[in-house]
Amino acid sequence: LRTLAFFDFKHALRLKPDLVEAYNFLGIHFTQLQQFTQAFDAFDSALDLEPEHEYAYLNRGIALYFAGRPSLAKEDLMTFLAKQSNDPYRVIWLYFAEVAMGDPQALENLNTRRAMLPNNIWGIHIVDLFLNNLPEEKLLSLVSHNVESEKELIEKLCEAYFYLGKLNELNGNKMAAESYFKLALSTKVYEFVEHRYAKLELDLMHVSQAEITQK
Repeated sequence: LRTLAFFDFKHALRLKPDLVEAYNFLGIHFTQLQQFTQAFDAFDSALDLEPEHEYAYLNRGIALYFAGRPSLAKEDLMTFLAKQSNDPYRVIWLYFAEVAMGDPQALENLNTRRAMLPNNIWGIHIVDLFLNNLPEEKLLSLVSHNVESEKELIEKLCEAYFYLGKLNELNGNKMAAESYFKLALSTKVYEFVEHRYAKLELDLMHVSQAEITQK
């Protein structure tokens, strides 16, 4: 259905060229297809129309990260974090950009930003995972804590699987990472960033493996 949505948003922009959310969606769509130039154009259009559109900064930052431009990604993700410094997910994506830059202070920065986060939210456990303060199996055991519905459980599983995939990817455990990304996709929480980019992570892993095989 994403393709149908793409055509509808394109049509919407012909009718209303200043529809900011349409540009934001198109940027996400192009990022998932690894059509990064078109993605940047879409996010730039969204921010030209609405400079304070914080999720356009997030999504452009993520696109830059996957496009291999982590320094520029960091700029956008710093802007995104500044708008809500107590959000663990903003902290985590900024950490990914800093790791991709090869920043030796990335882990220390993550620890510093963790101190700004409330301790009574689910996302704090994901930050602790990357700080090596929480084992993988412990994160999964915490998923069901204080869950009030099956929908909430599935959403937390989507996040847990994705970030476990990222942790294993960063640690060079490609097989485990691939398994976790597939589990994230199996939750079918389509509207979540974590589900949205689990497929892209898998695609990029397969491209990387194909390049190694060819060499």
